[in-house]
Amino acid sequence: MKPSAQVNPPQQSKDFLATSRQKSIATIMALALIVALSIFLRYEDFIDWQKNKPVFQYQGEYIMGSLDAYINLQHAKDIDEGTYDSLDEKRNVPNGAVRPAIPPLLSVITVAIHRITGIPLSTVALFITIILSAFIVPLIYDLARKLAFSRIGGLVAAFFSAISITDISRTRIGFFDTDCLNVVFVLLNCYLFLCFAQSQNNRRFRFLLLAILNTFLFYTFWYNASSVVIFSFLVPLFVAFIFYFDTKHKRYVYGFLALLGGGGLFVVKEEIVNIMNLVLGNKQNSFHLQDIIGELVPVGMTEYMETTYANSFLYLLIIVGLVHFFLKQKRKALFFVVPIGLGLLPFFAGNRFLIFASPILALGIGSLVELLFQMTPRKHTKFVYLACAFLMGLGLYSNYNKIIHKMHQVPFVKSKALLGPLERFTPENANIWTNWGIGHQIHYYLDKNTYADGEFGGEINYYLHFPLAADNFALSANFMRFYGKHGKEGMKKLYVLFGTEAKAFAFLKTILSKDIEGAMPILDSGLADGEYPKVEGLETSQEWTSFLYPDQTEDIYLFLHQLILQTPSWFKQGTVDLETGVLKGEAFFQSFSNLQKNDGSIFSNEFKLDLKTGQALTRTGGRFLFQNILTHDGKALKKTPLPKASRHNPSPYTFIWNSKTRFGAIISKDVAKTTLMRLFMQEDGDGYFEPVSLNTPHYQIWKIKGTRQ
Repeated sequence: MKPSAQVNPPQQSKDFLATSRQKSIATIMALALIVALSIFLRYEDFIDWQKNKPVFQYQGEYIMGSLDAYINLQHAKDIDEGTYDSLDEKRNVPNGAVRPAIPPLLSVITVAIHRITGIPLSTVALFITIILSAFIVPLIYDLARKLAFSRIGGLVAAFFSAISITDISRTRIGFFDTDCLNVVFVLLNCYLFLCFAQSQNNRRFRFLLLAILNTFLFYTFWYNASSVVIFSFLVPLFVAFIFYFDTKHKRYVYGFLALLGGGGLFVVKEEIVNIMNLVLGNKQNSFHLQDIIGELVPVGMTEYMETTYANSFLYLLIIVGLVHFFLKQKRKALFFVVPIGLGLLPFFAGNRFLIFASPILALGIGSLVELLFQMTPRKHTKFVYLACAFLMGLGLYSNYNKIIHKMHQVPFVKSKALLGPLERFTPENANIWTNWGIGHQIHYYLDKNTYADGEFGGEINYYLHFPLAADNFALSANFMRFYGKHGKEGMKKLYVLFGTEAKAFAFLKTILSKDIEGAMPILDSGLADGEYPKVEGLETSQEWTSFLYPDQTEDIYLFLHQLILQTPSWFKQGTVDLETGVLKGEAFFQSFSNLQKNDGSIFSNEFKLDLKTGQALTRTGGRFLFQNILTHDGKALKKTPLPKASRHNPSPYTFIWNSKTRFGAIISKDVAKTTLMRLFMQEDGDGYFEPVSLNTPHYQIWKIKGTRQ
C-alpha cells in the first residue's frame, strides 16, 4: 500500500487568501473610521452644550436641537407611559391631532432602548439620530460594490455620504427626527431589488420579502410621507420585474404590476396632488401658505451646492462621475429613480429633500474614482489613491466650517425662557393660543393644550393668525372663543352654509365684530332677507348667537412674545385674501427695546429719532422721516406732531412707542391697527382681553374674555 500523498494548496492560492483577508480587514477598519467620523461630526455641537449647560438645559435635561424633535419625544413619552393612542387631544384643540395608529418606529426604538438600559428618554433621543444616521455608510459601500465599484471607489462614496452639509445639519445632536434613516430606507429598497435582479434562482425572492419588510418599517418610521414610502418600493420593483425577471407568464406579471401600481397611486393620490402643486407652484386651496416654512422654499444651483458639498471644483468632478455612472450602469441606474427624483425636488419644492441628493452625489464621486482607475495604467494606480485622498480631504475641508452650527443654531435656546411664565401664570391643563413654533414644547414640558403646534398647513395657520391680524378686539376675541369651542368642524359647517371660505369669513367679520346685542339685529335682518342661510338648529338669530357666541366653559389664554414679532408671518398669514391668495396690507415691523427719551431725541443702542427734524436712523442703516409719533404712557395713546419735520418725502410708516415699557417700533399703518400690535404696544384689551401677566417686550399673557365683560 502506497502512503497517502499529502496535498498542499499552491503557494499562490495562500497568498491570494491572505491578501484578500488583509483587504477585508483594511476595508472594515476604513468603514469603521468613516462611521466614527460621521458620528463625531454630528456629535461635535454637544461639546459646546456641555460647557454651557445653563443655556442648553431645561428642567434638568438637555434640550432638543430642533423644534419638531419634541413631537417625536412626546410620542415616545406617551408610549412609555402607556397613554399613546391615535388622537392627541392636547394638540390642535378642540379637534385634536391625528397620530398614526401604529406607534412611530423611531419613538418605539427610543422607548425600547430606554427600558433596556434605564437611560432617560430625553438622553436617548438626544443621541440616537447621530448613531442611526451612520447606517448610510456601510449601505452606500455595499451598494457601490453591488454596482461593481472597487473597494476604494466604494469607500470614497461612503465617505462622501457621511459628510454632506445638509445631512449633518438635519441629523446632528438633538435632531430627534426621521431624517436620520429616511434616506437609508429608500436606498435599502434600491439595494434589495438590485440583489433580487442579480440573483438567478428562487432564492432571489428572499430579497423581495426583505424589501416588503423594509417598506413596512419605513412606513412606520416616516409615517407622514406615505407617497415616498410606496414609490420607494414600487419603482425598483417595476424595474426588477420588467428588465430582470424572465418568465413565460409575463402577461400575468405585468397585469399584477399594473394592479399593484394602480392601487399604490390610489392610496397616495392626495399626497401626489399636493407634491405636484408644490412643484408647479399652484395654490392648493383657499388658505394660501405665506412661505412660513423655510424648508419648502425652492433653492437655486448655488445654494444646492453650498448645502451639500461646498466646493465648485468638487461639484464639477461629481457631475463627471455621474455621467460616467449613468453611461456604465445603464438599466441598473433605473433602480435609483426615486432617490434621484427626490434629490431634484429641492429645485422646485424646497431644501427639505436635499438629504436625498447626498447619496446620489456620493455615488457620483465614487464613479469618478472608477473612471480614474480605468484611465490610469496599472503601474500608476498609486496616483489614483493619492487623488482619492485629495478628494476626501477637499470634501472635508470645504464642508467642515459649515458643519459647525453651535449654540446660536438651536431654536429652543431662544424660546425656553418663555415657558416659565406660562407655567406660573396659567392653570394646569390650560388652552394656550400662541404661535405654532413653541407648541410642541408647551405640550411636552408643561402638558398644556395648544391650538397649533408644528402644523404648516395654510388652513390651521390662518385660523391661528386671523384673530392676531384682525383690526377689531371684539372680532379677535369672539373668533378665538368660537374656534375654541367648535374648531375645524364649526368652520366647515359655515363653509357649507355660505358656499366658500371667503364668504364665511366675511360673515364672521360682520357678526363677531359686535357684541351679542349688536349682532342680533344684523342677524334678524339677514335671515329675513335671505342673505343668511337657515338650516335646522340655525333658523333664528337666537340660535345663531348661541352657535357663534358659545358659553365660556373653558379658559383660553393668548400668549404673545417678542419672537412672534421677529418676522411678519403672523400678519401675512392672517390677512391673506382667501379668494386670490394676495396679501392684504403691508407687513413692515422693526422693533426696538430699552428706549430712552431726552429733550431732543428718543434713542437706544439700535435706534435714534431726532424729535426736532423727525429723522430716524437705525443701526442697520435704515433712514426714516416722521411728521409725528405715537406715544403710550401706560394710560393713553397720544399723537405728537413734529413741527420742524420736513414735509417732503415723509416715511409711509409710523413710529410708536410705550414710554412705560420703553418698547417701540417702526410699523406700517396696516400692522399698527392689528389686535396683536395694539395689545403689545398699549397693554389694554378693552375688556375683551384680560391681562394676566404683562412683561413687555418679553411676553404678554392675556385671558380671552370674548364678549365684553
